[in-house]
Amino acid sequence: MSSCLFYTEYLTAAAQRFAHGGGNDLTTIWVSGAPSRRMCRKLICAQDMWPCEYYNGDVEDEDNPLRCIFQKALDGDASERTLYFENMSRAMALDCDLSATVMTKDVDNIPMNGIWGRIEFPTLTADNGCCKEVSTVCTLYCPMAIEKTANEEL
Repeated sequence: MSSCLFYTEYLTAAAQRFAHGGGNDLTTIWVSGAPSRRMCRKLICAQDMWPCEYYNGDVEDEDNPLRCIFQKALDGDASERTLYFENMSRAMALDCDLSATVMTKDVDNIPMNGIWGRIEFPTLTADNGCCKEVSTVCTLYCPMAIEKTANEEL
């Protein structure tokens, strides 16, 4: 997969809009804003790496296999949820080749303490001794998307 779009904190919805809009053909990690399976079916796009069921935070849904780790996070222990997201991000970065783009609020000060900096970027740039190689990591600043996202995700 050579058209990966990663993003930094609070830009999930903006990245989704950018990846799937205006003729862009970029793969993102998953659909944002899908609180239930019903909503998930409406939002899934072919360019998303993981189905949004893998991101179901609905702790009331008894069929949700993730409800335990999301409930623990609500109760104050987010360690399992964090590990889950880190592993999903690592898998996407391992599947990406040639080039990757990261959407961020400030291209001159990219946060490196979140999943992008700790997991995705190091995975993309690591020499794994295999045939996969990411030769370019680009940054993307999208102020209009960021304005909309600030209200949607906070």
